[in-house]
Amino acid sequence: CCKIYHNSPLPLVIFILLIYVKGWRLVIWLNCSVYQEALEEICDHVLRQVIKQGYLTKKGHKIKSTKHRWFVLKPRQLLYYSSRAQQEKKGEILVTKGAKVEGATAGRCKFIVMCADTKRIYDMEASDQRTKQEWIAAIQSTIGEYNHILQMA
Repeated sequence: CCKIYHNSPLPLVIFILLIYVKGWRLVIWLNCSVYQEALEEICDHVLRQVIKQGYLTKKGHKIKSTKHRWFVLKPRQLLYYSSRAQQEKKGEILVTKGAKVEGATAGRCKFIVMCADTKRIYDMEASDQRTKQEWIAAIQSTIGEYNHILQMA
């Protein structure tokens, strides 16, 4: 989705957007990999509607081991994959009306997410307290937006 060709006017638009987002000094020193990563992030947020993404540790349901998974929060769903490449989807949690997210009592970086349709509770853990709070806020915001849309309909 984000293939940019040199003859296209799109790189100029993206470059101007990067200047606005990153600031002049950072854009001047961007190498190709950083430029590509920034383009992918813009595509994720604008085209794929990604609200937040990153690694979290999730406790299994059948086998109570913990797995490091790549999570992608979109409107109405929290997807998780075996890696950042997102080639193997491992599951999906609906974060619509009836879903809940809150900090867990055990552990500073732990929190729980309750799926809207199955009412299954997912035990999650972030790498640090700040990341935990960011995930909780993002998921709560997604649930709140969905509920607001339902009330307007």
